[in-house]
Amino acid sequence: MRNSVPILGVGLVKIRSGNAMEERRFGERFASAGETFARAGKRIRLFHRIEEVAFLAAWDAAQESGLSVPSGDDRAGIVLGLDEGIDGIRARHSIALRDDGPKGVSPLLFPLTAHNAVTAQLSIALDLRGESFTFCGGSVSGAAALWAARWMLHDGRASIVLAGGATSVEKEFLEGLVVAGMPDRGGERDGACFLALGASRSVAAPGEGVRPALVGYGEGFGERDVRDAVDACLEDAGVPLHAIFSVWEATSGAASVVEERGKEGRWPVVRPSPYADMHAASFPLAVAAALRETSSARPCYALIVGRDCLAGAAAVLVQS
Repeated sequence: MRNSVPILGVGLVKIRSGNAMEERRFGERFASAGETFARAGKRIRLFHRIEEVAFLAAWDAAQESGLSVPSGDDRAGIVLGLDEGIDGIRARHSIALRDDGPKGVSPLLFPLTAHNAVTAQLSIALDLRGESFTFCGGSVSGAAALWAARWMLHDGRASIVLAGGATSVEKEFLEGLVVAGMPDRGGERDGACFLALGASRSVAAPGEGVRPALVGYGEGFGERDVRDAVDACLEDAGVPLHAIFSVWEATSGAASVVEERGKEGRWPVVRPSPYADMHAASFPLAVAAALRETSSARPCYALIVGRDCLAGAAAVLVQS
């Protein structure tokens, strides 16, 4: 694999409105993280659920990778994909400004109307002092974040990068989709997933077993968006069609094209991700699902494919 980087840790959080068990488990885990940080002399100051789920997913990925947080490492970076996750905040801000003027706007929520605010808050909370980036490309934002993190590592600009996506689907966002003629019946939900990616030199040595790795990435646009994304991803990784063990649909709308492409290479049936409605978080969440399902004593390749609503697609290839 020409551009392989090892996956050192995975952290994910998902909460669906009305699921008391998920809410309770999240609250307990977040409280535990707060206690750990308090013992380190650092207070977590977060104001919105999207920040909280992203923080907890990043913290879990860091712990699994061996990265100590709060870190203080100037070569530990973070890259986050998010888009629709702050639309509810923006809607409430705009409504308050319209109805009550500047005095009706909360000064705590105003900074969160900027796309990169959540990433900045995470880098401060986790004390990650390396480079940070935010990608806002709809449902493929999380995939772009993985691509950027890989190149940060290859360019030597970081020794470890937390890369992923986060979403917070709120009432205002759902109402806006109805007005736009694209109703979403999935209800309110929050989710985040981070992969801790390390430098290529940290790939497991012979005899240490197979270590999960991100090995390829591709994009496509227009009428052939998914097909081009898949071809570019496989070319990037240097992996042939017949080597693919499983194919996952990260977001809805890609399966039919991928299945048609798969007839040429006898691919397995495309598997729908259980996180396909998690928008910007859907790609890294699907990667996490693929890694769980394909873990074995020998290298297996899983292809994760998805598209957004603007005729753009992305494909990620991982080895597990």
